[in-house]
Amino acid sequence: SKVYVEKDVRDVLPKLAERSRLGVVSNFMVKNGIEELLELTGLKRYFDFAITSINEGWRKPHPAIFTAAVEKTGVRPDEIVMFGDDLVNDYHGGRNAGIKTVLLDRYGKQDAIKERVRDFYEFEDLLSKGIQE
Repeated sequence: SKVYVEKDVRDVLPKLAERSRLGVVSNFMVKNGIEELLELTGLKRYFDFAITSINEGWRKPHPAIFTAAVEKTGVRPDEIVMFGDDLVNDYHGGRNAGIKTVLLDRYGKQDAIKERVRDFYEFEDLLSKGIQE
């Protein structure tokens, strides 16, 4: 009852799914929990896969969970863009695994991070311009 999806996510996710394969990498510790949440929120149709710590045995930021995600995509790590809202687990974890990473910083707390956006609209714009490393 407390699960909700922000408007920017609902607006942008379908567009991203049209042009890219999307996946979820999560530390969620309930078997099939992420898949159930995606189903309940109507977002599951946009994602090609979900990698979870409960199934992989590793939690972000450990490189093994990112390696599992990279393997699932079938492309090289440098061809992937990870988008997450946790500085350590997502941003640093992804970068340490060789993945281009963008931080979702909705509240503007991470001014030192260059690759950050405030919402999904900015992320979509950044992708269309190209991410520079």
